[in-house]
Amino acid sequence: MRVGVLNNFNHTDAEIEQVKKLSAKWNVFVNSNAKTSIRYGPCIVTVNPDLDKFIEPTGDISKIAAARIKVIADPCDGPSVAMEQAYVWCQAHDIPVLLTAMRFPSGEMLGKFTKNPNLYEWKNSYYRIRGWRSIKAPLSAYYCDKDHLGCPSCKNCALLACGDSTLEIYGINLSSSGLCPYNCPGCFARKCLQMTKLKLPLFDKPFRNKKQRGLK
Repeated sequence: MRVGVLNNFNHTDAEIEQVKKLSAKWNVFVNSNAKTSIRYGPCIVTVNPDLDKFIEPTGDISKIAAARIKVIADPCDGPSVAMEQAYVWCQAHDIPVLLTAMRFPSGEMLGKFTKNPNLYEWKNSYYRIRGWRSIKAPLSAYYCDKDHLGCPSCKNCALLACGDSTLEIYGINLSSSGLCPYNCPGCFARKCLQMTKLKLPLFDKPFRNKKQRGLK
């Protein structure tokens, strides 16, 4: 169970209390980013949420099951340095790397972070990387949905966080987390809320989105 899909898990007392109750029934990992001090695990934490800078995680980093790095094909100088710093930090702390291909909602944003927009194609409401071959990454890294077939073909987050790649992937948004306080570039969660015209994400109910069900 991925805790935090449309909202970030911020490691507050209320969130931890709520997720402990979930863990009695589910194999749980929390989805966070490095802007939040780590207290609960297993945690998969995004270490370059702003793309153009690496943010070193704080708190109890022993709770980190993997560091998610948003990767950009042929990145501009800022994102390139941030990605390299993230790799180095993960290696120094023996933390597995989970690569997530960054997708961009607009050509303007795409042009801000990559030197070569031609490495991207417009598909399903985003500019998406045409292929992982354009990505420089450590050989030991894990890839999020490398084959673009959804969670059933990947399950790396389940493997890294729970040690079991056979688990079905579900998600949940905690009411104790509220709306995500951050505004990271190209935020998927914020776009979803705008598209569905929801004022709040669906709270406290396990669900499977298209990617988790295996749809492209």
